Amino acid sequence: MDKAKNMADKAKDIGAKGNDSKKLLERIGKAAKIDNPTPEDGYVTAIELREYGKYFEAIELLNNILRRFPKDPRLLTLLAHCHILNDQASEGSIFLASAKEIDPTSASIGWNEARLLLKKQNVEDALTVAKNTHQRFPDDAEGLAVLGTCLRANGQLNEGL
Repeated sequence: MDKAKNMADKAKDIGAKGNDSKKLLERIGKAAKIDNPTPEDGYVTAIELREYGKYFEAIELLNNILRRFPKDPRLLTLLAHCHILNDQASEGSIFLASAKEIDPTSASIGWNEARLLLKKQNVEDALTVAKNTHQRFPDDAEGLAVLGTCLRANGQLNEGL
């Protein structure tokens, strides 16, 4: 990381400009900022990356953090979600199963199970999982959105809305 920062500084000093240089410097800066993140810092940064549609970067970050904190169920669940969003359902399944082994009571695991089932076109089972998870976590806003999606996928448009 230090070498990359030094190279970026040198490139800037000799006049590197333009959109590509800016993007590279931003990426190096972001990577430097999260060089040794705590699980919490990494989790928050990965959520930001996911929200901006940068699934590959979020996956890369989460994989790096999980090397140091392999038993953090929130990181594993978020990694599973990023894989699901990146159309990598089989990888998502693996990380979701690992998270479930550690903390089978997590709301996010239930929501991601429903998302994974939807991705696999198994809409009836997705709705069952979403309803069961919603019963345990009725005030979870993320869950209401997932439940609504599952209801709509099952043809229950008005209830889903």
